[in-house]
Amino acid sequence: MALAGALVLLEIALRASLIYNSEVDLGTVTGTLDLTQSPLAPGIGGKITNVYGTATMPQSVEFKLQSGFAPGWLAYGSVKWVDWSVLNVIAFCPTATQGKIACGPASPARATSLDLMFQDGWTVTGGVGHKFNDQWSGQLQVSWDRGTSTGLTTQTDTYLLSGGVAYSPNKNVEIRLGGAIGMLTSGSYGPTSCPNATKKCGTDASYDFGDDLVTAVSLSGKLKF
Repeated sequence: MALAGALVLLEIALRASLIYNSEVDLGTVTGTLDLTQSPLAPGIGGKITNVYGTATMPQSVEFKLQSGFAPGWLAYGSVKWVDWSVLNVIAFCPTATQGKIACGPASPARATSLDLMFQDGWTVTGGVGHKFNDQWSGQLQVSWDRGTSTGLTTQTDTYLLSGGVAYSPNKNVEIRLGGAIGMLTSGSYGPTSCPNATKKCGTDASYDFGDDLVTAVSLSGKLKF
């Protein structure tokens, strides 16, 4: 019995990985601000002004784990975090102030800003796979993706259930059938508080939207020679 138990344990492999992607500094972002139709803006009204800002693409960390838990059975899961909050408010200041006054959301030199208002993203996935016999195998997976929107975009939470089966009559042929069903959760777009500022962001429009159903079906084949 001890030998048989040891043989079963050898078939249950454990695999784990931790993946880190560092942030990408985009450096100085430049452009022009056209206020020729807004003559009342202090200092820059009624003219075209060269502006600059800085931005950083987010870092991410993902942990993956999979393991067999019985002969022919495999369980797996992952958790991913993306630092989308670094793209919250991107301020732009006149280039004439560069090197003299720091440019940021609360800077007195701030001429305008790109108000994305993102929050950190989280994605959690879990699933099981099973090999029924030498020809048939299947998989079932659930996932949750937290929306990064805090009021100015429509990127809300997503829930997804997916699965599939694979048929291999021999080592040269494989046919896969898969499907998924999920829900994009409801939300709203409209005025929200800007960090480090007394004004509101997203004042141009406001609306609500409901839940959306997501479905997908796929069929694929593989032939080896």
